[in-house]
Amino acid sequence: MFAFAVWRDYERVRDEVRVEVTRDRDLMHQHALTIFQTHEVIARNVINRIRGMSWDEVRQSGPLHEELAQMARQFPQVHSIWINDAEGKAHGSSLMFPVAEFSAAHREYFKLLKTTDLQVVVARPF
Repeated sequence: MFAFAVWRDYERVRDEVRVEVTRDRDLMHQHALTIFQTHEVIARNVINRIRGMSWDEVRQSGPLHEELAQMARQFPQVHSIWINDAEGKAHGSSLMFPVAEFSAAHREYFKLLKTTDLQVVVARPF
């Protein structure tokens, strides 16, 4: 009788854990999806905002910097927004104005985007 009670308790706990794991997985999936969607919206907004601007205009635009900073503040999942050219050189940032000399060319995410057909890269924190 004792063994049967232990077995039933084990099954109940196992079922509860499965429900919790499934719920947590679904929440994490939704959170990740929201983060990717947020970054996509921001990227499209930035691309539309700088369309037609030269790199010099991007670098020298205080209003653009303020807009980037506002976008970054608006979303807690966004640390900063950077505008880099195809070689990795930074021309705009939500963190500083004017942008300091900086290149992302050596970063893992930049190398992957430049050398593969990937559209999105999730790199290690740095």
